[in-house]
Amino acid sequence: MDKLAQALIPPSRIDLAREADFTLGPLRVRPSRREVEGDGVRRVLQPRVMQVLVALAHSPHEVVSQHELVVRCWGGLSISDDAIGRCIAQLRRLAADWPEPPFEIETIAGVGYRLEPGPRQAPAAQPDDLPRSRGPARLWLWIAAGTAAAALAGAGAWMGLLAHHPRPTAPRVELASFQALEADLASRDFAARLSDEVADVLKDNVAGVTLLNPADGHGAGPPDVKLSGTVSRDDGGWRVQASLEDPVRHVTLWAQQFRRPLANDAALELEVAAAAGEAIGTFKEVQEDAARRDPPALALLLQAHHDIADPTLVRQGESRRLLEEAVARAPDYAAARAHLALALLLESFMGAPGERGPLFERARQEAQTAIKTNAAGAGAAYDTLFRVTRLAAPGDLAAAEDVLIEGSAKAPGFPFLAMRRCSMLDAVGLAREALVFCLRGLALEPLAAPLQQRYAETLYAMGSPELARRAIERAVSLHPDHVETRRVQFELAAFSGAPEAASVLLHQPVDTYNICGCGIPIGAEGVRALDLFLAARKSGKPGDAETALAAMKAAVGHHQLYFRYPVLGAVALGRLDAAFAMLDDLAKVPHLALASEPGFLFEGPSGPLQRDRRFWPIAARAGFVRYWRARGVLPDFCSDPSLPYDCRAEEARVANIPPQGAR
Repeated sequence: MDKLAQALIPPSRIDLAREADFTLGPLRVRPSRREVEGDGVRRVLQPRVMQVLVALAHSPHEVVSQHELVVRCWGGLSISDDAIGRCIAQLRRLAADWPEPPFEIETIAGVGYRLEPGPRQAPAAQPDDLPRSRGPARLWLWIAAGTAAAALAGAGAWMGLLAHHPRPTAPRVELASFQALEADLASRDFAARLSDEVADVLKDNVAGVTLLNPADGHGAGPPDVKLSGTVSRDDGGWRVQASLEDPVRHVTLWAQQFRRPLANDAALELEVAAAAGEAIGTFKEVQEDAARRDPPALALLLQAHHDIADPTLVRQGESRRLLEEAVARAPDYAAARAHLALALLLESFMGAPGERGPLFERARQEAQTAIKTNAAGAGAAYDTLFRVTRLAAPGDLAAAEDVLIEGSAKAPGFPFLAMRRCSMLDAVGLAREALVFCLRGLALEPLAAPLQQRYAETLYAMGSPELARRAIERAVSLHPDHVETRRVQFELAAFSGAPEAASVLLHQPVDTYNICGCGIPIGAEGVRALDLFLAARKSGKPGDAETALAAMKAAVGHHQLYFRYPVLGAVALGRLDAAFAMLDDLAKVPHLALASEPGFLFEGPSGPLQRDRRFWPIAARAGFVRYWRARGVLPDFCSDPSLPYDCRAEEARVANIPPQGAR
């Protein structure tokens, strides 16, 4: 591995159990026991606080950026400045416990923190496998600094905007400890670590709820919901059961089971924490009087919300049936009706030809009813109407965006409307503006898999494949079985990364929607075609490229592969003429309107397409030009001074070409 490649490898997350003890002036620091001891004084630190201390002590006198702390101590989660600030404040209070402070922590405004040893400081011990000089290893942090700062600023700004839209009283969530079903020390220790990790992740990432420790009592009455779980060992692996329960009516609102090998305990802790956080975030979003009156209806909605992410369950109508039952129990529950509209729409995409029309129309009606019932709780209904508008008038992107704008104003607490706006702006070449909306969604629900996936795709569209790769790897660590996250991870490797890595991802099975024994939801013929494509990327031989493209086109024709893959594959293989020929063919097939999957024209590898004047008629047929003219904007790539043509002139040249599906 060359030096530049080594420099771009991000530092790993700190695992306290594997950190060696070290000295810090008069202090003896034992990370694995979370203890700090010196001069007869002993303190036990919270896990996250100890991780921050270890991260700073590894590099005394050096500035450790906020982004590095997030990666090393929070696993790269999107968190607020307050989360880091709380840990720094506790460390400063720790130093003040000694008459002569053993260290000071200096804040470098807008950058990070620096640990300055006290007068009796000896060099901080470091693990044997960690170089003492970590300057080069921080190169990647400077590459990412702008994005990290934008994420933190964007999250804070959006939470400020929400202050103008009063929400119901914050739900009170009790965080009970996970219980080990076996009495052995390893199980009890893992259960304790899991409890700490879940509590830390929720405190740092779930806003708008009040988190309660059972040991502190419930002076204001019983909590609204209780998070608890169990830990056991099964066939050489850990098994974790987590659940949310209404503690008054004893109704289980959400439950999920996790299984991972014993060696993957740290990854499992993060996965459970992310899933619990996402469930609590959804619980917070769908709180209405109807849900409080009928907890079983809320439980049905939470289960359906989880199932909607699985195309197999959507196709089978499982999500729809759960939501129909919820609406039958609570007809005025707008969130349940809004999610029913979304489930009906998704099912209409996959149903038999004779079923699609009725399902589509019913989705529209349920969405409109949900909005009339309670617009603030009907965020999913606006999402449904956005998709309905896109399908009904694929050439009128501005009309579809207007639905999102209205929905964001009426239901500002629904994070997926911000995500949808981000996705749409990506799809019309405005990734820089899109990033703002992705960050708004993440500020509302940092642990949601679709939001993290969309954020990575936006970074990719901005021309930052390395940052996108890191973002999607974090998303996969939190949601390892989320199929769309796996798809994005594969696409980054296949079209912009190492073919060998893409091949591993392609043949790595996931637990959900595994229709071909592969890591992404495509058919077996599609897998074979992608194998040929990756082999062609490696060999660079013209004959291999032609064979691969022919196989990819055939797989698309047999509905075994996404139709964008042959286009992106042709660009990656340097076959621009073939890419434009395929785009022209797609423009002649109404049911494969470019507008139905347009974002790929602005993904990272598509840059050569945009530099060719042949791109503009394609953009006009996709509805992009009509949108740009309606909004008075130009796509991001037009700001490139090396572009070999004038964007305004090209826009005028193709302005009269009607979009597909235009009325």
